[in-house]
Amino acid sequence: MKKFINLICLVLVFTLVACGSNGVVSYDKKKNKKLSEEQLIKKFIKLNAEYNQNEEIEQVIEQTDCSTINCAEFRLTMENIFDTYDLKYELISVKILEITSNKAEVIVTQKTTKVNGPEFRDNKGEFLHTLIKVDNNWKFKNTKVNKVEYLD
Repeated sequence: MKKFINLICLVLVFTLVACGSNGVVSYDKKKNKKLSEEQLIKKFIKLNAEYNQNEEIEQVIEQTDCSTINCAEFRLTMENIFDTYDLKYELISVKILEITSNKAEVIVTQKTTKVNGPEFRDNKGEFLHTLIKVDNNWKFKNTKVNKVEYLD
């Protein structure tokens, strides 16, 4: 059971951080200026957290590079998680390590806590996300778990 809970924690962390820039507006309407790539990436990460918080599976999948991740399997996993748990996601920090014209590396620190559902280990995790541009939109290519600290 403990291994299953740890797996769920890692999948949730990946889901929160492993997505692209679909749905991200490249123009700041309030300030009437174009957003930088760094701003777009940070907005993309924030949107991903919101999509997961609101259990918006289609938007989560849209942010994922399906050429490197099995999206059918990923969808089933996410549907199972969304059906089983109500979780709260809190972005603590987003640090961009490198940006090129079609690739970015980002370290995200987030806190995931259970609101409702069966046994779950609340955690704070640090993840290295590799993003790539597909059709001019950022997508999650892969995620490496740097560390996970369980809060219980």
